[in-house]
Order: sequence, then C-alpha cells, then structure tokens
Amino acid sequence: MKKVIIFLTSVCLFCSLAVSTKVVKANSNDYFKGQTLTIYNVEDYISQGEEGYVDIIGNFEKEYGVKVNYYTYDTNETMYNQFTLQKEGTYDLICTSDYMIQKMIKEELVDPIDVSKIPNYEKYAAKTLREKLKAMNVPYEGRTVNLDEFAVGYMWGTLGIVYDPECSDTIREDVKSWDVFWNPTYKNVISIKNSIRDAFVVGLMHSYSKDIEFQKVMNAYLDDPNETNKLKYNALVQDIFDFKLDGSQASDLENKEKIARVKEELISMKKNIFGFEVDSGKNDIITGKIKLNLAYSGDAVYSINTAMEDADKVLEYYVPEDGSNIWYDAWTMPKGAKNKELAYEFLNYLSDPINAADNMDYIGYTPYIVGDELFTLTASWYGAADYDINSYYSKETKVIYDNVLYECVKEKDSETSILPTNEEYFESCEYDSETTYEEDDMISFNGKIYNCLASTNLSPTEDVESWEEVEGYDLDFLFGNTGSFKEGLRRAVIYPFAGSQNQLETQYPSENIIARCAIMNDFGSYNDQVVIMWGQVKAYTNMLPVYIFLITFVVILIAITVYVLIKHHIVKNYKKSL
Repeated sequence: MKKVIIFLTSVCLFCSLAVSTKVVKANSNDYFKGQTLTIYNVEDYISQGEEGYVDIIGNFEKEYGVKVNYYTYDTNETMYNQFTLQKEGTYDLICTSDYMIQKMIKEELVDPIDVSKIPNYEKYAAKTLREKLKAMNVPYEGRTVNLDEFAVGYMWGTLGIVYDPECSDTIREDVKSWDVFWNPTYKNVISIKNSIRDAFVVGLMHSYSKDIEFQKVMNAYLDDPNETNKLKYNALVQDIFDFKLDGSQASDLENKEKIARVKEELISMKKNIFGFEVDSGKNDIITGKIKLNLAYSGDAVYSINTAMEDADKVLEYYVPEDGSNIWYDAWTMPKGAKNKELAYEFLNYLSDPINAADNMDYIGYTPYIVGDELFTLTASWYGAADYDINSYYSKETKVIYDNVLYECVKEKDSETSILPTNEEYFESCEYDSETTYEEDDMISFNGKIYNCLASTNLSPTEDVESWEEVEGYDLDFLFGNTGSFKEGLRRAVIYPFAGSQNQLETQYPSENIIARCAIMNDFGSYNDQVVIMWGQVKAYTNMLPVYIFLITFVVILIAITVYVLIKHHIVKNYKKSL
C-alpha cells in the first residue's frame, strides 16, 4: 500500500511539474533563455535596425534571451539548391515563395505547422489571404494537403509594371496590357525580372490574351466586375497558369505547347528590352536608366516612394488587365528543425500587428497581418482614415467622421473615448475662403471631401482644376476580420492624399485587381523543361546581323576574287597580243 501511495504521489508530482513547466513555457520568456534559432530568409526581408528602423531580430533576442543565426539568399532557386545541400536540422525556419513551398512539400522537405501555437497569426492574418493558401493543393505522404497546413504567410503582393508616366503620351493606356513589353516605342528602356516564374507569367499572358475566348471573358469582367464575372475571369487566368499534371498524352502535349509558346514570346520580347535584373531595376527606374520595370508590388512601393522623396519624380504602378501573378511568401519549418518551439515563438512575434507594422515600414512589402496598427500606418502614409473610437490621436492626424474631415489639434491625454466633434481635440477641416491651400491639403466642402492639387484659395466649384473629389479606398475585405473593424467601431477606408492613390493601390491592391490575378503554381514534373527553356531564352542571341555580315563578306570576297582573276586574264591576253 505504501508503494502504491508513493507511486501515486510521484505521478502527481510529475504531472504538477509538467504542468508548471508548461506554464513557464507559455508565460515566461525565460524558458527559451540561451537557446538558438537559425533562419534562412530573402535578403533585406526583415527590419534589422538600419537607419533608425526597428530591429525586429535584435528585439526578439533581447526579449527572449536567445541567439538568432540569420542567413539570407537572393532567389528561391538559390535557396533550394543551398538548402538541399545542407544536412537535416541546419535551419529552423525558411521563408520562401508559394510555388517553392509546393515543391518542398511534395519532396517532403518540410513539416506541417500547428497554427494553434501561433495565436497572433490565427487572430490577425487576413482571412482573404489564408483562403488563397488553402486553395493551393499539393500531394504529401500519399494524401492531398494545402499550403495553409505547411506555411505561415509573411508578405504578399502582385506582379505588375512600374513606369515613368512621362516616357510617352500613351503609356497609361499601353501598360494595361503586357503587350507594352513588345512595343517598339519602349525599345531598350524596359527591364525584366531575372525570374523564371515571373517572366513565364508575362510570356504566357501575352500569348493567351490574344485568344478570342480570353478576350470575351476579360472584357465582360472589365465592363461589369460583378461576382459571376469576377469568378469566371479569375478561374480562366488560373487555368492558363496551371500545368496539367494528370499524366495523359493530351496534357503532355498541352504543357509542351505552353512552354513552346512562352519561349517564342520571350525570345521575341528579348529583342525589345534593355535586359534582365534581380534587384537593380527598382533603382534603375528612379535614375531614369530604364522607363518600365517588371516589378513586385513591394519593390514598386520602394521605387515610387524613393523617386518622390529623393528625385522629386513621379512613378506609377499598374497590374495589366490581361491578368497577372499574385504571389505569397511564407515561413516553413524544414524537416529536422532543432528548435521548433522557439520557431513558433518567433512566428508569433512577427505576427504581432505592432511588429508587422514596423516590418512593413522598413521593407515596403505588404504583410499577411492586418489589424489596427497596420491600418493606422497605411493611413498615415497615404491619407486620412475613418474615425476609430479606440484610437489614440495625435496632433495633425486627419480622420473622417460623418462625411466631414477633422484634424486633431492636440495629443489625447486620457483613455476616454472622444468624438471629432469635441473641439478640444479636433477642428473641422472645412473649406475657408480666406485660406490659401497647398498641394495635398484636404478639405470638407458641401458634404464632400476634396484634395488640393495646387495652391489656391478658391472653392472646388470655382476652380475645379485645382481640386479633386476624393473617394474612399475600401480595404474592409482585408481588415474587416480584426481589431476595431471586427467590432464595427471603424471602417477600413482611407481617403488618399493627392498623388498617393497609386501607391496605396500598389501597397494594398483592391478586390478588383486581385480578381484578375491568380497564383502561378509549381510546374510539377515540367520544372526541368521550363528551366531549360528559360536558359535558352537568356542565351539566345539574334544571329541575323552576324549572318548578314558573313554573307556580305563572302560576296565581297568572291567579287574581289573574280575581279582579280578577270584583271589577270585581261593583262595576260594583252601581253600575248604584243
């Protein structure tokens, strides 16, 4: 009996220790003290304290008392090659792109992720974006899984064109189609991403957008972007992007034809472009070296913002109506990861809206994470936001309330909710005929919001060219499931400053833009053929001038030879006649 009591006591003691350990792990960062986390990420893809920005990794190390070994790469293909050469357990986390995650899942190089261990991600990740990951299926260990089971979304965006609006009178119309990269008007002022997938998108859409059926579906959507047309158009773009991988002869022929079409299109395009680039394009377009750049939306935000701040130059971004790629970068856990618990903590840390906002502030790319802090940052960049009863407003912050624009005139000094009608903190930005307004000033006038486009003290009705009516840019489809938006205390609507609409749309594409984008999935068993095709495109040189030169040279040589022989014959006959 004594032994039983001792045994039960020991069991109880063990259980209590286990519970207490769990509590320590859950509630104290001391549990991780002295541990090491090893991360593999894209270059410049996390804020590390440069130039006054927040040091995300450094702060995490201090808060948890850990060491982070941080390694970077330039392209997904480089990452894959290096990663597969390393022994299992080298990395705890790898950040890479959607199609590469598909490939790594199929090859059983990564483990499933338990999202319940990342509460911030569950709470603040945009549901619209997570649904996109759930739609990406891939075989794994004899069953079908989706990317949401293996990946924690990090950044996302679109593939489009950054361009200099001054480079031609028709450029804004031209960039509505990928045809612009074949347009001789822009010969040698275009740069293209040195990326198989992204170049493939351009060649593919340029080819298929000529088809009558595609034109019919696209135009129906553009004329009337209702839900039915949206779904039909998006499904068609997705179908064009996807390779048929059922192994049938018909599918094999279709896939090979697709690769051949893209090869032909890209070789044709190559004659018209300045060259391929990995990262230089975002600066080359600022300096004027190029006028159009195939760009990720995050790089486009950088180019637009830097050009305005450093060169007083206006750049714009557009996602062609032909259809484009929407991309997702996400975190994965490689098989054999040595410190998964700390990896979960890091992912939860990154998914805190405060840290996500700091990260976006540095990178310029758009996080998966939404919530109030992200919306507040976005509104501070691009315009005035709808009033939030829970927000802490500071001096000069602009808000919209009951269709009237207000400006905060002092710091809020209490936790009490205040309304813009409280003149202690807010004053109405209504039009004043005695005031001279400057560019980017906003006013309320006759129940509408206006942007000032140039210095003026005339009303919008008297001097219409100096003013533009501002429509709210609605992001509820992304932000509506978190924070004060979820409680109905705030609308995710931004009223852009003059000139900021394009950059805002680049940062956070609208539902209509997303509808004409689909995900370029992994090429499956055709990867090698696509890689070979891409190598042939890049190596291709137009030999026609060489052939013309050689033929001309041979003709001249023959002519000279014939001339010499004839001359010799004439001289010989002349000497004989003497």
